[in-house]
Amino acid sequence: KMNPRFEKGALVIEPKKDYSGVFFKDFRPGSKHLKGFNKIHIEWGVEQYPQGADWSGSIEEKRNVRNAIGVMIFFGDEEQDSGSLFVPNLPYFLAFFLGEKERPGKAYHGNYWQKGGRYFCIPCDGSIGNFITEVELSKFFKEQFGSDAPPISGIAIESDATDTIPKNGRHSKSYIKKIKLLP
Repeated sequence: KMNPRFEKGALVIEPKKDYSGVFFKDFRPGSKHLKGFNKIHIEWGVEQYPQGADWSGSIEEKRNVRNAIGVMIFFGDEEQDSGSLFVPNLPYFLAFFLGEKERPGKAYHGNYWQKGGRYFCIPCDGSIGNFITEVELSKFFKEQFGSDAPPISGIAIESDATDTIPKNGRHSKSYIKKIKLLP
């Protein structure tokens, strides 16, 4: 439903309807956590942002927290409450996304996983095209959760165009060329 495909060496995600989707790799089975990785390097881009996405407002109210593309890094095994009986609990995570109207340097909370999840828009000026994002994960984790980061237990690529308005026959279009975890 997300219309995923490979083009010119990149994974393209282009939902034609207002869907959300996640590609997830769990490193937890058999204690295969990734240890010693403290930085993430992402080469990615966006051609169209989801119209109607809105991360502003109080975390107590339901907001239309949508994004063309995001990368989520999960830490440890301890699952955090999602805040809903219908949404699964997840380990701590940091999520990075390309944004159109969000503020740089701000830790956003989603509608779920408010205790154990933080979202960061990098970059977030509404630009279209290619971007390189590098983040020191251990520093971000300690700033957000007040403790040292457990080993990486999973990684996900996600896109959410739910409750957004179509434009050009699609809800968004984005891509990832490369993700590297570095020491």
